[in-house]
Amino acid sequence: MTLRWRLTLAFVVVVLVPLTVGAVLVTQAFPSSLQNRQRHAMATDARLVAQVLRDACERTRTIAEAAGRLAATSNTVQARAAVESFIARGRIDGVTVLSAQDRPLLTVGTVPTGTSDCLTGEGDGTALSSSVPLLRSGGEPAGTSVAVVVVGKALLDRLDAVLQDVDVALVDDGDRVVAGSRALKEAAVERALAEPDGVLVDGLVAAGQPARAGQPLGVVVSERSSQESGLLLDAVLVVAIALLGAVGIAMLVARATTRPLAELGDAATRVAGGDLSTLIDVRSRD
Repeated sequence: MTLRWRLTLAFVVVVLVPLTVGAVLVTQAFPSSLQNRQRHAMATDARLVAQVLRDACERTRTIAEAAGRLAATSNTVQARAAVESFIARGRIDGVTVLSAQDRPLLTVGTVPTGTSDCLTGEGDGTALSSSVPLLRSGGEPAGTSVAVVVVGKALLDRLDAVLQDVDVALVDDGDRVVAGSRALKEAAVERALAEPDGVLVDGLVAAGQPARAGQPLGVVVSERSSQESGLLLDAVLVVAIALLGAVGIAMLVARATTRPLAELGDAATRVAGGDLSTLIDVRSRD
């Protein structure tokens, strides 16, 4: 191997080895750090959605109590107007007030059957509901008032507007998804609910908050994991470009270094052969 090629190889090794080590470290450490940040973000979002559901339950209880008192005092017109105002503002979806004999006194909006009771958690998850017993001044039962928030597209749209670009799934006490913006496997739901700090499952980073008193539905939020093979491809591409650049620069540097030495060697050979008129051009101040 000539001196020029030895110098070229040495330059390439000096440049390429640190670059390769750095690329390997980046491709290993950066995805892990990014994934930890995603897990933390998903855990925070899951807690936020759970709080939104608890607030919705508290809102249904308050509205059910107010509407029930008005309807029980025969002021159904005022009660209907108040409930319609709440529905128009998206606070609830419906109210029904029953007498002590289960006779309807007031029904406004959508009140589906099988709702999930905010206190007991019982129901099929079609809606969040609060049932408030009504009492007369003497303490005798006067009926029941129920206010609901339907678990459907409108509720998911409100949650999506809060979270932005994060998928939400609401699950019942049997870990069955009753509403969601992404289809999740049952195993993924179970793992997310068991890992409130976030978990990587099926290419998703997900976190959950199980159902509890005041929150009859569990919550699972997820987004696509940022740990993709694209980062490795980018690192390989950078190393390849750096290698080509290093080879080109190394050849130029090696040529600039070895060319004067080659000319000096040729001149020395001619002088040794008796040509004392040989001249050597000096093109630097070295």
